[in-house]
Amino acid sequence: MKEYRRFIALYTAFDGTLAFFLGILLQPRLYFPATGGVIQGVARDLYLWLGPEKGEPLVKMAMVGVVWMAVNVITCQDGALIYRFTVVATNQIYHDLIMRPIVVIVTVICDAFLCILFSVLCYISIADFKDVPQFQQVYLEMAGPHIFDGVPKDAIWIWYEQTGTKTLYFLTCILSGFLASEIFCLGLGFVILRTLKKNAANFSAKTYKLHQQLTILLILQLLTPIIFFIVPISASIFAMIFNLKYQKPADDIGFIFFSLYSSSNSSLTIIFVSPYRKFTWDHTFGLVTKWIPWCKRDTSLAVILPQKSTGFTINSQNMRNMN
Repeated sequence: MKEYRRFIALYTAFDGTLAFFLGILLQPRLYFPATGGVIQGVARDLYLWLGPEKGEPLVKMAMVGVVWMAVNVITCQDGALIYRFTVVATNQIYHDLIMRPIVVIVTVICDAFLCILFSVLCYISIADFKDVPQFQQVYLEMAGPHIFDGVPKDAIWIWYEQTGTKTLYFLTCILSGFLASEIFCLGLGFVILRTLKKNAANFSAKTYKLHQQLTILLILQLLTPIIFFIVPISASIFAMIFNLKYQKPADDIGFIFFSLYSSSNSSLTIIFVSPYRKFTWDHTFGLVTKWIPWCKRDTSLAVILPQKSTGFTINSQNMRNMN
């Protein structure tokens, strides 16, 4: 389990960094179906402080950081599931194969290549800030003037060129890679559960339960991007196709969905994995109950424990003898 803890630690680090870039640095306010949004986080303050010349590349790099960490999260999930399969399959050949130094090095290189590829496409697809008004005009004609109601005059926009081939390549690569990873991981996740059940005799009850919990957790975490990203974006596309009117509450709901992504992964880990659930309880609610007088346990009661088993069975005959 030592190797798998490394996967969990890496996943937590990538997920936390993704939350930092998305929820603290950028904190975008989206305006569906527009391909851009207003920056409300720390990056906005840095932009105003540094000025457009230095601030614009900084905001773009923050968006690149989101893409870089998102790719790392997905590839880390893939690697964790592959490693888990080699463990539950109880075939040492599989385990030794993926743990070879050359395999590990090639995997890291491939991950770095994917991160660089998607990040470069992301950076070059972002429109220059001075050109944003001309792209906004397209959506003003499409969705009506109310689409940008309430936007401050000094708002800092980050926008993708909806008419450029670079954006098309970027979205195609993102969607293709995401769908391929989701299909592969979901299929492998159910194969792991079936293999684990088949080889249950090779594991203790505690180890079996932990393998099962961690596999179910990974499957659920694979569904969170669909719920918190794909669903609101699909709703936007659906509304655009059928010429539905956009209202501010719909944008707010979409932003809430985006914001809940990272916290949902941590919550699922705490809920479904018993060691993490116990750790969280002991170091949060456990500390609270420890310092509240009326919640303390009464430790003054004596508890008598048997020294050893005598093999004496209590039945009706023995009960009569004892009486």
